[in-house]
Amino acid sequence: MVALSSLAGNVRFNQHSDTDATQRYNATIAALHDIAPKDALEGMLATQLIATHMAAMDCYLHVNKTNDRATHAYHLNQVNKLSRTFVALLEALNRHPR
Repeated sequence: MVALSSLAGNVRFNQHSDTDATQRYNATIAALHDIAPKDALEGMLATQLIATHMAAMDCYLHVNKTNDRATHAYHLNQVNKLSRTFVALLEALNRHPR
């Protein structure tokens, strides 16, 4: 499946432990399965949706790990942009005729 190989290239599976990497991989596969894209366009939107969500969650982790105000503000700004992108992608997916 093209969507799955695209996701594998865009979502960071290399975590601090094999368990973390496996959990992240399984969550990615489960999300793609639950979205259940019906065609190539839905597959592309689903892939972007999942990658955007994972990137936002990574930024949230960085926000919670820093005491530096500039770094904190940077990651919150990225979370804001990624969250808006996620909503736009979700709306596009929902508008696509099934």
